[in-house]
Amino acid sequence: MRVSLACNGRVALRVRDSGSAVPPEMENTLLRAPVDSASGLGIGLYQAARQAESSGYRLVLETNRDGEVCFALSGPAA
Repeated sequence: MRVSLACNGRVALRVRDSGSAVPPEMENTLLRAPVDSASGLGIGLYQAARQAESSGYRLVLETNRDGEVCFALSGPAA
């Protein structure tokens, strides 16, 4: 797992891991609604995305391929 933080007028926090890609049938729903998975319902990611949005930030699945999955949280620098 790798975590990076950048601040160039906007904040970007990225969390990458070397796990399996999110399945294509789940990719469009992830972060927009709870989704069934092998280990849960994706409620944590859904709630995190809603909380980020309500604070002026955005949580996205930036990279989605086997061996490199990256979630990015970005928004205005305080």
